[in-house]
Amino acid sequence: MTGPYTIDNSYAMAMMAKGKQYEVDHHQRIFDCLDTHYPGTAQEMWTNTVSRFRGWINSTYPGTGICVSEYNVANDTSDPAAAAKQADYLGTFGVMGIRVASYWTTLAPKDSNNNHVHSYAYNAFAMFRNYDGAGSKFGNVSVGSASSYSGVHVYSATDSASNPTTLWMMLVNTGTATQSNMTVTINHFTAGAIARVYQSVNGAVPVAAANATISGDAISGLSIAANSITLLVVGH
Repeated sequence: MTGPYTIDNSYAMAMMAKGKQYEVDHHQRIFDCLDTHYPGTAQEMWTNTVSRFRGWINSTYPGTGICVSEYNVANDTSDPAAAAKQADYLGTFGVMGIRVASYWTTLAPKDSNNNHVHSYAYNAFAMFRNYDGAGSKFGNVSVGSASSYSGVHVYSATDSASNPTTLWMMLVNTGTATQSNMTVTINHFTAGAIARVYQSVNGAVPVAAANATISGDAISGLSIAANSITLLVVGH
């Protein structure tokens, strides 16, 4: 970075300081979101980048949101692994509280016959926005979740902060090996006897799989293929 700025005294911080001073002087916020223009990269890099932004905001202009004006997943029409990567990004954006994110470029490019086709990244979006083909969506209230399985990240949400009736758990296996005999434990939610299961394997369109049995607030013996996305939908 040229000029007087450093990673801990960035140009973004200088802009936010100007915005904060304007609000103090004029009682109007004009700086709503710290934006980044970022190509596709690893989930860990996203986490580190957003954490850095959050530090800048907290020390300079609290209350400022974080936006991503452009990002992408490499080879999203040719590499099936792009779907799991995209699902991982979406989950990370939710965890990190990203206000707006824009995907570049189209999720439905044209093939050699000039027909629109869905990219692998499109099917990752579908796991969050239309997993059953009937418009059902991932929950809008983020809740804590964690995975101890290598290569598997989990993102969870409910439909209400005070009286949830449904729990969604999105398990993303970005690894190149199947994870077998997994156990998923459910805490702080009164679960019913089964979880509905939806999957996208190797970037395919989401499909319903066999229901998973819940016993003692846990699902045992779960297997998740490499480069796949598995959604567990749990009701009371």
